[in-house]
Amino acid sequence: MDAKVEARLREILGQHQTMVLATESFGQPWAAAVFFAEDFTEQGLRLYLVVNSHSRKIRNLRRNPRVGFTIDPQQPSRFIQGFGTAHPVRDPARAEEARRRIVAKAPAAGWFIENFETTVYEIVPRELKASDFTVGFRPPLELELGGLPGYDGGDRWASVVNRLRLASRLARTSFAWVSFLPVVLGGALAWAHTGNLHAGWFLVAVVGAVAAHLAANVTNDVFDFASGVDELAASRDSRAFGGSGVLTAGMMTPYQARAIAWGLYAVAIACGAVLAYFRGPAVLWMGLLGFVMAYFYVAPPVAFGYVGRGLGELAIFVAFGPLPVLGGYYVQTGRLDWLPVLASLPLAFYTTAILFNHHFTHWEADRQVGKMTPVVVLGESRAIMVAWALILAAYGSVGLNVALGVFPAYALLALATLPVVLRPLLKLRQVRDLYRYMDLTGKTAQANRWTGAVLVGALLLSLLG
Repeated sequence: MDAKVEARLREILGQHQTMVLATESFGQPWAAAVFFAEDFTEQGLRLYLVVNSHSRKIRNLRRNPRVGFTIDPQQPSRFIQGFGTAHPVRDPARAEEARRRIVAKAPAAGWFIENFETTVYEIVPRELKASDFTVGFRPPLELELGGLPGYDGGDRWASVVNRLRLASRLARTSFAWVSFLPVVLGGALAWAHTGNLHAGWFLVAVVGAVAAHLAANVTNDVFDFASGVDELAASRDSRAFGGSGVLTAGMMTPYQARAIAWGLYAVAIACGAVLAYFRGPAVLWMGLLGFVMAYFYVAPPVAFGYVGRGLGELAIFVAFGPLPVLGGYYVQTGRLDWLPVLASLPLAFYTTAILFNHHFTHWEADRQVGKMTPVVVLGESRAIMVAWALILAAYGSVGLNVALGVFPAYALLALATLPVVLRPLLKLRQVRDLYRYMDLTGKTAQANRWTGAVLVGALLLSLLG
């Protein structure tokens, strides 16, 4: 780099402590201010920045390292703008040195680094433009530092990938395990008790159940968006607790979302038709019941999720408990039985508890739009008592199934997951706020996954004798 150019860049960069960083979030731009420090190396200019390790920025950077940035005094008169690629600094010594540089440049960054888990990123600029409109319109410095790696004609593929990521976010595929686990449990139960295992039909059943679940998630977003509840909910910025955020952020139209929902429903219907033809007609009735509960949870004219008063919880109990476990069992054995219904109770209570605890994160918004969830009807204090009852019922039903011989004794290891959800419940004695409720919902989901995995594992272990 030319010495005069480097001196000019050092002068401008030395006047500022923060930059506005632009990342890509599922096809949409996302801008945020970050602390930074510059370093002039033999390879050229490097910009170091420190970000919260659990922020949206870092999730965006992991998916797409290409960034844009601007460094300015909050006035569009003298500024540097550019783009490049950002990568985490993985060497601990380099990362610590970068943190020291940033704190030396911006003392306020010290508090941020001490109080949050942070990650250091290094930006390799590919193009820079330094503008100074106080001395005329023409920018005095413009640098082309090389092309972006992987940028040669890859836009079309990147667009396809982004669309798929956006659809995945809308459908909340990270929660697919909620429908996956019960079907797996039903298949494992059939294998352990009858010796029947048909891998192909098992796979079709899993695909159908997961597709129906994801379609229901999209349907829920569409009608919650139409009602305005997602706009009002304080937790809407978290995909885990306030919907996907795709429609509220304008990243997709309701028409496009409905098309995705019906595509997923079509997959679920196709799987159901195949299973009904080859494994037995009861699959059709179970599939129809599941569709009604999934679609009309928020869709008019029924919308029993808005009618509330426990109807939504009852639907979730059936749809993610007895129905998929019985379905997974029936596909393997060709018969209906009370055995899978009993086996489904732990997951049914737990999944219902996830939905129930989720209501705490936006119950005031629900009340404003007339969505009569149990928390709205009961009030916080009494609803917390119900949350306790659901968790205790989940673990109590594990013991019941072991006592009745449905699960082997190994299943009692599921009781080890109780502290995971017990801690956030106990914390509600001191403080009740959005973040405590979000923690409770997240820990309930975590304990549900582990409990389901233990139950499936226990059945598989019993096959070994």
